[in-house]
Amino acid sequence: GGTVLTSGDSAVTARGVCWATTSNPTIANSKTVNGSGLGAFASTLTGLTTNTLYYVRAYATSDEGTSYGNQETIEIVFDAPTLTGSTSGNSINLQITDNNTLKEHYEIYSSGYTSQATFVPFNETSGTNANDYGYNGYDGTLGGGAAFINYGRTGGYCVNIGNSYRYVDFGNNYQFKCDSTPFTIMLWVKRNPLSYSNSDILGTNNVGTPGWTMGFGGIGAITNKFVFHFNGTGFGKLAYANVSLGTAWTHLAVTYDGSGTASGITLYYNGVKQTTIVYSDGTVNTGTQSTLRIGNRTIASNVFVGLAEDFRVFDKALDDANILNIYNDGVNEVIATLDSPETTYSVTGLTCGNYSYFARCKVDSSVPTVYSDYSNVYSENLIIAPSNLSGTSTFTGITLTWTDNNTDCTIDGNRVEMYSGSTWTEIADLDFSATTYTNSGLTPNSEYIYRVIAYSGTNEQISGVYVKYTLDP
Repeated sequence: GGTVLTSGDSAVTARGVCWATTSNPTIANSKTVNGSGLGAFASTLTGLTTNTLYYVRAYATSDEGTSYGNQETIEIVFDAPTLTGSTSGNSINLQITDNNTLKEHYEIYSSGYTSQATFVPFNETSGTNANDYGYNGYDGTLGGGAAFINYGRTGGYCVNIGNSYRYVDFGNNYQFKCDSTPFTIMLWVKRNPLSYSNSDILGTNNVGTPGWTMGFGGIGAITNKFVFHFNGTGFGKLAYANVSLGTAWTHLAVTYDGSGTASGITLYYNGVKQTTIVYSDGTVNTGTQSTLRIGNRTIASNVFVGLAEDFRVFDKALDDANILNIYNDGVNEVIATLDSPETTYSVTGLTCGNYSYFARCKVDSSVPTVYSDYSNVYSENLIIAPSNLSGTSTFTGITLTWTDNNTDCTIDGNRVEMYSGSTWTEIADLDFSATTYTNSGLTPNSEYIYRVIAYSGTNEQISGVYVKYTLDP
């Protein structure tokens, strides 16, 4: 704020503070208005960006013009945290170090979406094959005249399902059932203005048999409502949201939590979680589902006609933050949100591979939410220790066997060590795929203690200890 000491020959009609990221701000920049007349006043500056230097001046306006006070500078320092980590078995343990007082939560991100089973952007320029860049590798096949077209929502390519005969077929690899397996399905669509708004967008290509539908309803109370439906008796299990499909590019997503109920279905429209209403929670048809299609399907009377892109499937039910993140074209998964002062998080159940993580602080009580910069990226080449170490004995030898838990990754090798006296001694350095070793020339009826180490550079993961006796002659 400031203090207006004198007004000259004219009354002060407005007073306050103005600010900008360049020097000598004026009332043409951002400003507060804190009353009029002489005297002291206080100002609250809003909409500031963290870690940005602002120039600030008090001002007073009268009929004679505007006068300014001395220039000051302010900066809201919201430093990025530091992220470190360590490994333990098939887990990565993350540690956040942060000296900010301005914080309420920490968000931890993984680099990419490791749960993304399918990602089909439809960004090919020709042909009939739509590549799947997820870990499933379930490519789609364009049929009925569907074609790639340069009318994507961000200027790139998408797939044109421009009439009721066109479709993209993904075979019967996908078996989305109302069982204990959670999933997320999403895609972007743009409806042809001349087509049905109550259109089935994607689902299984069958009638009354096991399957599902995602689209916009065409019957009674669910007409033009966003619907996800597991086929079954009557309406099977069906949930809907009170939103309709317009003609602009629209992001649609559905999650299922594995509960076996219609209430386990949640619908999202343009990144926002909708109030999802259960219309039917009946019995669903069981058995093998037929092919998945976007566009024309034999059971659909009002098939989707328009454009589609970025079809994604995840092997879990994503949370609200990640649905919104993907809608905003985020490419990194929010894997955890910690309440300050909690600063540790363990990512468990991992397989071997390269993992990268980063974090940031945030203040949710601010509107809009205030974020720090992102931390450093912590990367780990995770290798998993051999398991199930066991063996068989002869009078003078022991043959060891173990399970290789790094078959999907490249490591340098496996070392076999034997405990002798008070130290571990290497007795063999084997290649990366080894799962057996015979230690010969041993003394009959004697105890031997072993372990196996999978290693990559200086990264070592050690198996459990195994004790075995040679045979007694």
